[in-house]
Amino acid sequence: MKHVVLLLTITFILVGCGPTTYRHPYKSWKAFDNDRESCQRQAYRIAERKAQEGKSCTVCNEIKRCLEEKGWEEVK
Repeated sequence: MKHVVLLLTITFILVGCGPTTYRHPYKSWKAFDNDRESCQRQAYRIAERKAQEGKSCTVCNEIKRCLEEKGWEEVK
């Protein structure tokens, strides 16, 4: 039951991230889709681990951090 509540919470937080545009100097949009999915999986794992430790985690921030580590830059 804890996992269901956690996943629902993460989903609601993720939906609240809102649309953001990114660009990369040499990667395609297909690569962006792959990187974004990878970053989302990583963010969920981090959020679950931090929740078990009683710590707070914003999934949106983890996804953004991960994409930036992969070279994606947010377009404002």
